[in-house]
Amino acid sequence: MTSLIRQLCPWFLLTFLAFTTCAISIQNKTEKTIEQRISAIENYMQIFESRIQDLNDSTYKGSFESKPVMFYATTKTTSHSFNLEKKSIVVFGNVIMNTGDHYNNFNGIFVSPKSGIYLFSWTICTNGNNFAFTELVVQNTSISNAGEFESNGYYDCGSMTALYKMNKDDHAWIRTTDYNSGSKTHHFYTNKDATSNTFLGILVYGD
Repeated sequence: MTSLIRQLCPWFLLTFLAFTTCAISIQNKTEKTIEQRISAIENYMQIFESRIQDLNDSTYKGSFESKPVMFYATTKTTSHSFNLEKKSIVVFGNVIMNTGDHYNNFNGIFVSPKSGIYLFSWTICTNGNNFAFTELVVQNTSISNAGEFESNGYYDCGSMTALYKMNKDDHAWIRTTDYNSGSKTHHFYTNKDATSNTFLGILVYGD
């Protein structure tokens, strides 16, 4: 019996050592795998945090750079009339809205603060067998026309809306055309209860 035990002991010892070594190896591998996963998760978290910060920065920057640009002005709020020679700038001196202060109500010129697509709309009124013909001008280029010829002794108005691609610091304004009829000049009329000469512009899409 003693001899049998002596013969079996080495085998039991080897089996125990093999099992223990295997268990330690598995534990080490498991711990290593967990550490790798934790490290990978931490790396992904850093990437996500960086991307979120980039998105926040770009959103803030975009909201800062895309401030609205718009204006709306009339010639006057009271009933009045005035005449202009051909190729004269129509000054809409009564400003109702001028977000960004890019329209100058003293010379009637709008200066674009940035490149983009701008929408312009204006209305011109006349009366008493007179005429008033105007054009939207951007950088000395005529873009579109609006006007009216009143032949019945009353008053009438003409309007136009136009879209145009402007570059930064381009100038836009409304001026009379080179139309003439004898000695008459372009006649503008406003009735505070019925008609109004107006000019508006807005940035609809910025580059």
